[in-house]
Amino acid sequence: MFRRYHLGYFVIELLKTTKQRQKESQKRSLLKNYFSLIQFILRYKIFVSVIFYLLWGASFFANVLNLGETGSEVMIWTSNIILFIFWLIILMDMIRNEIRDKTFWILSMIFLPFFAPIVYIFRRKNLIHLEENKFKSGRRFK
Repeated sequence: MFRRYHLGYFVIELLKTTKQRQKESQKRSLLKNYFSLIQFILRYKIFVSVIFYLLWGASFFANVLNLGETGSEVMIWTSNIILFIFWLIILMDMIRNEIRDKTFWILSMIFLPFFAPIVYIFRRKNLIHLEENKFKSGRRFK
């Protein structure tokens, strides 16, 4: 019982709490960056959709510009990585939010990866609103 109040014990506990605070602040900063990215995508829907389809057609542009083998491969790989990150962000947003017909949207992301993310961006506000108000307008029966 005497050892519990030793100075070393307090230092160890202080270090544990500071490490926990650092982990929590890192999680908050990641979530803050994620939310700001989603807000950017939602604010500039048309711009993001145009960039999405331009990146989707990177192989076409590489052939038209006649970049050569290495230049076209670099362009295609870079665009594929950017598209995958964008696709993953939209998929995480679908999973995180309560939206109407969530299963349909997730399956459409898997089977129609070139079409579903853009449609979801434009329909997101309505889907969340429909899920929140699903039972508010209905009458309750006794």
